[in-house]
Amino acid sequence: MKQSQEDKIISEFLNSIGPWREFIVIGGGFALFIYKLYLADQKLENSPVGTRDIDSLIPRRVPEISKKNISKHLHEAGFTHVFKDADIPATEAYVKEINGLEVEIEFLTVSATRNDKNKNVIVRGVVAQPLSYLTLSLQMTMEFQTYSDKPGRVVSPGAWLFHKGLTFTSGLLANSRDRNE
Repeated sequence: MKQSQEDKIISEFLNSIGPWREFIVIGGGFALFIYKLYLADQKLENSPVGTRDIDSLIPRRVPEISKKNISKHLHEAGFTHVFKDADIPATEAYVKEINGLEVEIEFLTVSATRNDKNKNVIVRGVVAQPLSYLTLSLQMTMEFQTYSDKPGRVVSPGAWLFHKGLTFTSGLLANSRDRNE
């Protein structure tokens, strides 16, 4: 079987984060590619339409499993660290060209119930952006394996759809309010 562009990207990402892949769940648009590539009937011809950023979901607390943090693993794999704003800590991404495409990695975590629930947090060397309703996506996951035998975890389709429904609606309401003002 010919390795697809998306499979190469997913395999490279999973290899790049090393042992931390045990705690990172792939969500967002790239989850659709994982469903299609590894978890669905391969006779289906339609490919998902998605972005080239990989939303990496990570719990706020992760045990230390490596002397090298996640950022160090990504840097050693050739990813460039990019700051996206002036927040403290700044929102960040890791960027690398993989198989001719620029791929961006962002880390997301659950919103806390305390006063800092909308403030970025550092988790094992990377800055994670808090996101509402993310707990279910971290709890309801599926394991998969790329065609080059890289194991990974993806948010379950039900949790993915539930989260999209909750966040899509709130985004529409905010945009509607903005237009009416």
